[in-house]
Amino acid sequence: MYQCDNCGAVFGRPKILRENHGMVGPPYEEVPTCPYCGEPYLVEAVRCSCCGEYTTQSYVQTDDGHAYCENCYVIKEPRW
Repeated sequence: MYQCDNCGAVFGRPKILRENHGMVGPPYEEVPTCPYCGEPYLVEAVRCSCCGEYTTQSYVQTDDGHAYCENCYVIKEPRW
């Protein structure tokens, strides 16, 4: 998943903008953009297995494939 830093939309696939920079033919530059606002400010987003919100910040991925956002996990140090 991706999240747009401009409008905050979350989506699975970005819209690809083909920029020719005024040239008639190839080569084209392909720029991934937000399908809602058209801006190219995209970051990968992960859905938290606990709260269901998408996060673009740090998260924990467990061995069984679950992901937890920084608000839903707490790292505890062992007490000896």
